[in-house]
Amino acid sequence: MRHLRALLSAGLLMAQTLPDSVYIRMKEQGVNPYASPPPPPGTPLPLNLAESDCPGAIRICGASYSYPGGIPTAGQTLELGTDGRGTCLLGGEHRSVWFIFTVQQSGTMGFLLCPNAASGNDYDFAMWDVTGLQDPCSIFQGTGNVPTPIRCNFSIPNQSTCCGGISCSNDGLTGLDHTNPQAGNISHGAGGPAVMPGLNVTAGQTFLLLIDNWSNNNVGFTITFYGTAQYFDNNPPQMDSVYRVCSNSYDGQLGALERIRVRFNELINPATVA
Repeated sequence: MRHLRALLSAGLLMAQTLPDSVYIRMKEQGVNPYASPPPPPGTPLPLNLAESDCPGAIRICGASYSYPGGIPTAGQTLELGTDGRGTCLLGGEHRSVWFIFTVQQSGTMGFLLCPNAASGNDYDFAMWDVTGLQDPCSIFQGTGNVPTPIRCNFSIPNQSTCCGGISCSNDGLTGLDHTNPQAGNISHGAGGPAVMPGLNVTAGQTFLLLIDNWSNNNVGFTITFYGTAQYFDNNPPQMDSVYRVCSNSYDGQLGALERIRVRFNELINPATVA
C-alpha cells in the first residue's frame, strides 16, 4: 500500500488504471488516489459556492440539476471533517454540494447521478432524515460523530444501468433505486453496489443530501430525481418578518438606513426575490 501511494504521488500511476480490488482497499483505508497536491504559493483560491456548505443547501424544486464544470471546493465548513465523522464517507468532503427537500406527497423516492466524463469519476453521497429540526444543519455541530445517515454510499464506480433500464453513458453512475424502496438505514462501503435501495417517504419528511466528489476533479455531473413521491418544493415561501436596518450613528450608515431585512420561512435563492 505504501508503494502504491508513492507511485500515485509521483504521477506514475492513474487511479482509473488500478484493479478494483486494490482501489476498494485504498478507499476503505481513506487513501484517495485522486487527491491533489497543494497549489504553489500565491495561487488564487477557487470561489466557494453557497451550496457547498449545509446552510446553503439547494431546496429541490425541479427534477434535474446539472453542474457542467463541477464543484470548485468543499465550502468554508467541512461538516464531515476529514474522516467522515462516523459515516461511510471515510475521507470527509471533496468538492461537495448539498440538497434539501421536504416530501409534499407520500410515495417512492430515488435519484441517479451521472458524471459528465467517460472515466475517472467517483461520486459518493450521504442522506439524513432531518424531519422536525428547526435548523437541519445543527446535526453537524460539535466534533464527534454525526447522526447515522438513512442512506450512505462510498462505493467505487461499478454500475452503468439500473432502475428498470435507466442508464448513464459514462463511468460512475450512483444513487438510489426508486423501484426498490427499503426501510431502515443502509450504508455501502467501497466494495458495495453504486446504486442502493431507495425509500418509501411520507409527506412532511425532510431530508438533507450531500453529494461528494471523491475523484476531486472539475468533471461535472447531472443528478435526476425519480419516484412516485412529490418532493419538489413549488410552494412559494412566506415572509416571517420584515424590519429596517438602522444604527445609532449616522456616520457611514446612510446606505444601511435605506435597507430592510426580510426573513422567510425557508431557504430561498435571493436572486428570485423581486
